Amino acid sequence: MGTVKSFNGIFAFLVLQFLLLLLLELTDISLFIGEAFSFAGPIGMAEHLLLVSAILALLWFAWSALMEPVEIYWGTSAKVRMRKWMLPALLAIACMIAATAAVVLVTRRASPAGVESSLVSFALLLVPTAVTALLLVSALRRWQAINSGIAIMRGALERTGPSAGLDRVRVSIDWEDSASSVSVRPNPQGFTFAGLTSRPWHDPKDFAWLPAFVNAVDDLRAEAEAVLLNHETRIEHYHYVGLDGDFWRNFSFVKRHEEVPENLALCPVVAVLLKTIPGYPAFRDAMFSILGPHGFIRPHRDVSNVFLTLHLPLIVPPGGHIEVGGIRREWRYGEPLIFDSSYAHEAENSSTQPRIVLLVDFPHPELTKAECDWIRASKI
Repeated sequence: MGTVKSFNGIFAFLVLQFLLLLLLELTDISLFIGEAFSFAGPIGMAEHLLLVSAILALLWFAWSALMEPVEIYWGTSAKVRMRKWMLPALLAIACMIAATAAVVLVTRRASPAGVESSLVSFALLLVPTAVTALLLVSALRRWQAINSGIAIMRGALERTGPSAGLDRVRVSIDWEDSASSVSVRPNPQGFTFAGLTSRPWHDPKDFAWLPAFVNAVDDLRAEAEAVLLNHETRIEHYHYVGLDGDFWRNFSFVKRHEEVPENLALCPVVAVLLKTIPGYPAFRDAMFSILGPHGFIRPHRDVSNVFLTLHLPLIVPPGGHIEVGGIRREWRYGEPLIFDSSYAHEAENSSTQPRIVLLVDFPHPELTKAECDWIRASKI
């Protein structure tokens, strides 16, 4: 969604809350002036107060759920103010108004109780209304700062020219400005492991076990071709909700930390090499990943940040790419790519031939052996 759209959503919700609180206060004033509930008795006023209390409680729940987006897209100071002012005010006033409703119900007093209660509700609502107004002022300043900052960043980028090697800068600004739907933030689905280095692309040179794979790329390709030719029935369709068709298939060696012995036996070079990767077999997946002609895998994130992903291209027709965190790389035969699939990523094979890579989701190199053992036991 991007920073601008996300912040605009938070700002719009804050504005709606302010207008809703004003509407509730105007209702209380009208009840006081017109004694609108005199005909209905104390039960009518109690229902009104309970409705107000429920609205405040729902707002409290909503802002409690929005604390992380507030911190990410507005700032830590805004989150602190919300927790210090907004949440206590909403919860406390909701409880007080609910208590007032209980008094009206218990005493069952007639019209004067309704009038007095509307005044109590009006006075109590002044607190969250004032807090919301103060936060609106802060939000408006933040909105101006975001847009001003983006304008400065874009101006500096435009002055450098298109050939300055600043593609990552451009992608990052597009996300900030909500001009692109491709997220550059990791934000993995599901479980997030603390303290792991996070970046969309990793340098293959940092992995000491990888040269052996590159040196054996011809043998690995031969095994992939043999699978296609002789073991078509063992190739499975990869099920993923973002697919439009059956063009993504796999021949698995490891599934959710468990070896597939029959397939490993058919590809002895793969079997030997996989065991050289630290953490084996605590892999999410290891497979020949087959992306069919004109196949497109929509942007998605994988569950958890505890794995990195290897793509070793084996059969690579022209016109294919993978994009991670808005940064695009092309597959080239025998040239490994390593990325963090907790970032939004997509892949496309625009050719008329299948594309095959050796794909391995292996434990993040900063995990200890004990942590890898725990990951396997937890089946993350």
